[in-house]
Amino acid sequence: MSEADPPSDSPGTSGGTAVEIDASLRRQIARWATGRRWGAAVLAVMAIFLPLVVALAAPRVYEQPLGMTTAASATVTSVRLHDDQPRRHRNTAWEVGLRWIDPAGETKTRVERLVRRDDPPAVGEVLPIAITREGQVSFETDQGSWVLLLTVIAMVVLFVAGAVAFWMSAARSLMRRGKLDPPRAVPVVTTGRSELTTKWKLQFGPRQYSLGYRPEQSGAPGGSFAVDGRDDGRLPEVGDRLQVWTSRPNGRGPFLVRRPADDTWWLGGGPDPVPAFGPPSRG
Repeated sequence: MSEADPPSDSPGTSGGTAVEIDASLRRQIARWATGRRWGAAVLAVMAIFLPLVVALAAPRVYEQPLGMTTAASATVTSVRLHDDQPRRHRNTAWEVGLRWIDPAGETKTRVERLVRRDDPPAVGEVLPIAITREGQVSFETDQGSWVLLLTVIAMVVLFVAGAVAFWMSAARSLMRRGKLDPPRAVPVVTTGRSELTTKWKLQFGPRQYSLGYRPEQSGAPGGSFAVDGRDDGRLPEVGDRLQVWTSRPNGRGPFLVRRPADDTWWLGGGPDPVPAFGPPSRG
């Protein structure tokens, strides 16, 4: 096999074509594909159990949105210190007399225990309350609605993150098997290399390196993409001739990057460089 030629393809399944990548990269991709699948499963479980945790920890959060309680405005008729004071925090318990009109137009009165850190409500002050179907009264605030809204948002985010993680694990699994549908090898020459770092210096997974490139075709625009560092530490050097193997010309990575000189492969990511080169060569 000459350096200019792509590796020979072997028939794949489901309309794909398999290209031979080295065992070290296959193992590396397999680890991260497995990790992403487990991450997707954990996120899905969290999204399922999050509403249950909220329901057990703060049942009042969901009672009113689900129609289990009725909101009302009660006027404070009396205030005095409650005999049963909290022992482990700075809040103060107050015995508060309330008067309100229910949906049927009847005037109701009740004395309830109110625990708060700031000053007690004044006589004549109007407080929002929630009334259950059994007639129990609790002091209601806007916090419950906000917690419910944030819970729903968190569920959606977790489900979306889990779906993305699972999709990426599937894409990387195809890369691990060298399966591209259809395969295309685009020759480029590296013009620069730099290590990518995060803002907070946290590193999850292999180190990533940004590669500047120019296409071998004259006049075609260049650009950059990223590659994951290999376990053996081998990296593309400036001036190396590489082949970018991809099957998604209008999307983003992952894709495979090969150095024909020693048949070394990397997993690439970032903007897919194929569209910049016009019709790519096919292996």
